[in-house]
Amino acid sequence: MIFFHSFDLYSMNRLKIMIRAHHFFLIIFLIVAFSTSTSAHTSGISYSQIRVQKYSVEVNLVVNLRDFRFVDELDLNGDHLISRKEVSQVFPQFIPQLLDNYQIQSTKETGHQQLIFWKQGPGPGELTCQMTFFFRKQINDLSFTVTLHHLTDSGHWNIGKVIYFQGTQQLFFNLESPIAHLSMKSNFQKKLESFKFSSTSVLASPFLISFIFGLLLTVPNLGLFVKTLVGFLAPLLSISILVAYNLITVPIAFFSTVSSLSLAYVAAENIFVKDTKNRWMLASFFGTLFGVTLSHNSLIFLQKATPVDFLGWFLGVFFTISIIGVIVFLLVHSFQKKGWYPRMVILFSTALLGFGLFGFWKEMFP
Repeated sequence: MIFFHSFDLYSMNRLKIMIRAHHFFLIIFLIVAFSTSTSAHTSGISYSQIRVQKYSVEVNLVVNLRDFRFVDELDLNGDHLISRKEVSQVFPQFIPQLLDNYQIQSTKETGHQQLIFWKQGPGPGELTCQMTFFFRKQINDLSFTVTLHHLTDSGHWNIGKVIYFQGTQQLFFNLESPIAHLSMKSNFQKKLESFKFSSTSVLASPFLISFIFGLLLTVPNLGLFVKTLVGFLAPLLSISILVAYNLITVPIAFFSTVSSLSLAYVAAENIFVKDTKNRWMLASFFGTLFGVTLSHNSLIFLQKATPVDFLGWFLGVFFTISIIGVIVFLLVHSFQKKGWYPRMVILFSTALLGFGLFGFWKEMFP
């Protein structure tokens, strides 16, 4: 009897605990369900179908009318129902706000926005707006700024489907990410843009151009010219790849200083050393230094570059330096048989020596 009596007490206590636990989890469930339903009620979704043409962008925007913060102003008779007549009377005053919160820009201009039409539908309580953005120049890149959460609620999402020349793409806009970018350039256009960027980087480096001039100033023949130029370009481009993809980390301040000093060294060698047969070895060593500084100057671009972009950058550096080298060699070669050529070498080398020491001084004492 004692055994069964204790068993009954144990069972009853256990049952009470289970009931209390059930009540606890039921309360938690109701709280979660209520918060979820509340969140779903206050967060809406709108849809955009975006079609990109050569000089224009067409947008079909579908929004639920009850997602707008000004929905109460649409209910003129206060019956909690929004009729087509009420929308047609009240909504036009909010159209400028809607347009202000949907903007499209290209690389150099903001699209001229025009509302083509708006209507209720296709579903009950929905609104469809068709907008067109016109551009004077051909569209290559687009930037979308969609801030519909200003008119709805902070949890609002806009889902956009972009149809353009290369295919389709999904874009998503909300409070945290109201801006999206889309590039529609072909691979050739991307290569050409990267090519221009790297060519400009080379031409904007006076120490690099001066070094190439000093390096080739005493090269006597075509064979040694090709050997020297290849010896300079190979390590320059190789180290650029390693730096761009973070495969190596280098002290850029040190390399910038040594790059300036390298110009002074080559100039001094032109003055005091007559034998330039091993000039290609010197070119290989200093090509590494200039590769580091050149890639570092373009580091922000290279770290975001796709393989296509990097190929364009690579070719731009290669061809720009090669063309500079060919021009220098042709000029120097045409003067080498002149009697005043040795004096010209000393004169230019002295100027390059001073320029290199000046650059070194600026790096050491900025």
